[in-house]
Amino acid sequence: LIDLVIAAESIYLNDSKQEQRYKFAMRAAAYLERTSARRAEAKALAGKAYDVRSDLVHGSKHYDGNTEIAFAGKKLPFKQFVPQVENLVRQTIQKVLSTPDTKRPSRGSAIIDSILLS
Repeated sequence: LIDLVIAAESIYLNDSKQEQRYKFAMRAAAYLERTSARRAEAKALAGKAYDVRSDLVHGSKHYDGNTEIAFAGKKLPFKQFVPQVENLVRQTIQKVLSTPDTKRPSRGSAIIDSILLS
């Protein structure tokens, strides 16, 4: 999970340290989904993934395969949550790679900003 979220952070976040969780979740939802319902679920998943990654990295909480993760009105065991995060990251990478080179970012900007704003 840590590596998956780090990969997504490199796409959705820039060097700014302000409101990282919010930006991460909002950008993932806006980039990947078209309907408001699906955006809300993607935002909840990305936000929870960011929270769990932070817990693991900073040692504030331990997760085993059966630890329940609550997001978007549902609860999943950690072992079922991780594949959903993996799918979100996979969709992101596939979409970025299918984006024309002319929309790719300059150094120091979030990849998502360059794609959405060009």
